Amino acid sequence: MSRSVVTLSLAALLLISLVLSQVHSLQTGRSAASSRKSLGPRQAQEWTTDGPKPFWAIAHRVLCAEEVRAAVSDGANAIEVDLAVTNRKWYADHHDFGRSTFKGHEAWKVFQEVSKLFQKDNRNISFVWFDLKTPDKCEPMDEQCGIKVLHDLYRQYLRPHTVHVLWGFYEKEIGSPAMNWIRDNMDRGAALNIDGNFQTVKNTFDSFGLNVTKRIPVTPDYFDIRGLGREQQRVYSNGLFKPGALFGSFFKSCSTDSDGICGQLIKAIQSNYFGKVFSWTVSISNEEEAQKTMDIGVDGLIYGQSTSSYGEANRNPKKALDHIMNWIKKHPDKMYRARPEDKPW
Repeated sequence: MSRSVVTLSLAALLLISLVLSQVHSLQTGRSAASSRKSLGPRQAQEWTTDGPKPFWAIAHRVLCAEEVRAAVSDGANAIEVDLAVTNRKWYADHHDFGRSTFKGHEAWKVFQEVSKLFQKDNRNISFVWFDLKTPDKCEPMDEQCGIKVLHDLYRQYLRPHTVHVLWGFYEKEIGSPAMNWIRDNMDRGAALNIDGNFQTVKNTFDSFGLNVTKRIPVTPDYFDIRGLGREQQRVYSNGLFKPGALFGSFFKSCSTDSDGICGQLIKAIQSNYFGKVFSWTVSISNEEEAQKTMDIGVDGLIYGQSTSSYGEANRNPKKALDHIMNWIKKHPDKMYRARPEDKPW
């Protein structure tokens, strides 16, 4: 081998070594930046290392514009709206009653009020939980009462103000036309919630996968990702309108060995699988259950009146909210009331 060939070989080896060193440095930097951003799926609660986390106080059964204003004034940073189809229209109501006891406004009026509050004095809420009572009353694409109507209302009234949406389904609706349509048409501001048994819900999300179906340009500087494309968009919930009524006590067996509400929530939290884990419903008389639920590390609680709308019967739902806020005040190292910059997903 000639001297010139040896010199060339050594130069090549030095060049390769330099390139590999630069690649390693770049990868290390990216890894560190990624860990600082914490953009991955929800991690198990580690109070001592992760520091305080945002918590959402979700107003229960907000069914009209007046109740939107009341919930925000009380201090809610999210609201839950029951949605049902009556006479081929979407209403904010707990059931498909269509009779004189009907209390709720049409859905668009409730969402419009959220929009007005933001435009008037920047009183924004983080997300609206769509508690779907009759998701499959009509075909998904029905122009009057399909699930797409709610999707379009969200896009019209909520998304322009960065108000997120949580599409709330129950275990019995797994695989339904409405759920499948929402799964394939969610945007970055949306998450899919299934309420039920932990393992059943996890298996369902596993079957969905995380495939992004398409990209659609919405504005010059924003691309709307359609489909269940991120782990943060998976939300688990479990609860009862009166938590203490389940088998004598909500927290009687608060461990992963239990099939009760508390045990299911712990399994969901410790699985590191869901973007958020929520529970419901904290009322004035459920202070002990509220404290235990927050002790295990849920991300939010629905609070209010267990069996009526937010402002019904001249009761004071803010007293239920006080149970949540008192816990947060006592544990500033663990949780804080979620702020506008805290995106739920």
